[in-house]
Amino acid sequence: MENTIYNLHIFSFFSSYSGWNRDAYSLRIWGLGFLPPASIDLTPQTFNEKVLQGKNHWVVDFYAPWCGPCQNFAPEFELLARMIKGKVKAGKVDCQAYAQTCQKAGIRAYPTVKFYPYEKAKRTIWGEQIDSRDAKEIATLINEKLENLQKHGKRNKDEL
Repeated sequence: MENTIYNLHIFSFFSSYSGWNRDAYSLRIWGLGFLPPASIDLTPQTFNEKVLQGKNHWVVDFYAPWCGPCQNFAPEFELLARMIKGKVKAGKVDCQAYAQTCQKAGIRAYPTVKFYPYEKAKRTIWGEQIDSRDAKEIATLINEKLENLQKHGKRNKDEL
């Protein structure tokens, strides 16, 4: 038997921050840019299949690419997606490209975040609007909603 030695080369790279702002928020946005996205881009078809007809909880960011507040919120939404991973799926809908989907969902301003809990036969295209733009605050709110859904589900099973 021949001895084989495998060499594993790990290519590391470094990048220098060259942004003007040196605050924690700016550095976090810059750092998150190197990670793969935790949320997925939704089309009208995937929005219907995965969010409205699927069997998972979803939080969706409805945005427009030209919108300054949307651009500022994008890294915060990615952070949220990482915080709730495994409990709730995260997706984004480009309202410039898919205006009809956003119109049907009742989107009137950008960015708009909506929570779509999975409840048998109760999910609507309207979802539950979340007015915060802070990842920690939104994650806490979603976790509370999930706890309430779980309690409500147990209560219904006990009544049967």
